[in-house]
Amino acid sequence: MTNYYVTQKDGSIKVVKTTTAQHRAYHKLNSTWQSAYDIQESLATLRALVRRGLAESKANLGAVAFPRNSIYFRIKEQKS
Repeated sequence: MTNYYVTQKDGSIKVVKTTTAQHRAYHKLNSTWQSAYDIQESLATLRALVRRGLAESKANLGAVAFPRNSIYFRIKEQKS
């Protein structure tokens, strides 16, 4: 498990623990929008990063039929 520090909206900092798969996926993400197919990671892993506040997602047209290609993820910008 790896720890990350996330700044919340109220300015407090929380520690987020990630699994090995989440750690690997996190390091494949950058500030540009990428699909799960592009970075070869599962949707469940990327959605877990979104739930933990480390990434953000957006869905394009076709997300219901082709979620792996139509839901995009990127690293969430941390405010210092």
